[in-house]
Amino acid sequence: MDSERDRLTKLLRHVPGLVYELRQHPNGHFCLPYASENLGDIYGVSLSDVAVDIAPLFAAIHRADRQMVWESLQESAQSLGTWHSTHRVNQADGQCLWVSVYGTPERQPDGGTQWYGYLENVTPLQQAQQQSETKLRRIIDNLNEMVFIAAPDGTFSFVSSRFATTLGYAPGELLHTAFTPLVHPEDLPPYLEVFQSILAGERVQDYEYRVRHADGHYYWHSLNLSPFQEDNGKTACLGESSLIHSLKQAEASKVEQVEQKVNLLETIFDVVLAGYWEWDILND
Repeated sequence: MDSERDRLTKLLRHVPGLVYELRQHPNGHFCLPYASENLGDIYGVSLSDVAVDIAPLFAAIHRADRQMVWESLQESAQSLGTWHSTHRVNQADGQCLWVSVYGTPERQPDGGTQWYGYLENVTPLQQAQQQSETKLRRIIDNLNEMVFIAAPDGTFSFVSSRFATTLGYAPGELLHTAFTPLVHPEDLPPYLEVFQSILAGERVQDYEYRVRHADGHYYWHSLNLSPFQEDNGKTACLGESSLIHSLKQAEASKVEQVEQKVNLLETIFDVVLAGYWEWDILND
């Protein structure tokens, strides 16, 4: 038996990742009966530290990610679905590693749950993704148009800096807030119909509506809208907005000028016609 384990250990030294066996006892207590040798390189703990109690390993997980990891484990234990978690791990030098963990759960005769899985260091991939996202945001922020993404529940999941600042808000202030309070009450019912059509897969161009800015006034915007697949697989609404308030004001001014000219011509016509009838009566 020991020779089999030694053989497995030697083989796993050449695997670019970490193989583990995780157990949750019926009372909810977690322990790590087995993990390959590079456990310490990632979590800074030895197998003997966590063979009975996994608390030292959880302590190494970034504080902001611990609840997410815990909830995903509990969900996997209840559903017996594959466990997957991507989270940060604190390092002794103050840096963080990104790891992606997969595990297949099995219910044990005593009612506990055992996961057999694999962990890989995805820090380079996460860093490359963050750099790409940063570059993309810089590109979006330098566009003349304002860009946003509205989730199916009607909240902003992405707002470009130009969109926020044009409306008079600080960058990030609109994130995860509902868009409905920003839409003019008269424009909201048709806008919601358009929003639902986008979620159903349609595209809409040059849609005009009024938006409330931070100063409390409503301004005309023109929108191009299209479906957008988010990371969670759900369809959201991608919007590209332009401020057209000055153009709408100019159009309204032209209409007003035309109406004034028409009214003036009608007045002149009425005066001339009245004078003609007066002259005709006097001559008769």
